[in-house]
Amino acid sequence: MTNADLTRLERRLYNALYAARGRLVAYSALLAAMYGEREYDRSHGYGLKTYVYRLRLRGIEITNAHGVGYALTSPSVCPACGGPLRRLPV
Repeated sequence: MTNADLTRLERRLYNALYAARGRLVAYSALLAAMYGEREYDRSHGYGLKTYVYRLRLRGIEITNAHGVGYALTSPSVCPACGGPLRRLPV
């Protein structure tokens, strides 16, 4: 997976999950990572689900804890190339 394969918000979401190294990341922390310091409301949560879905379509394994957040399931192998996953530049 390359930087060009993901949109800006997909990269921000991926990087937030990658930085947690398989630990659960709260919805609010993911929204803050994606949208920055600007205000976000409840409707952005639906966007978060959409971006998680898009990452899953690319073969990135993400689990969810209902009502809590998401975690990267396999943070060591890239589904596209089989190489090691790495943080992508935003």
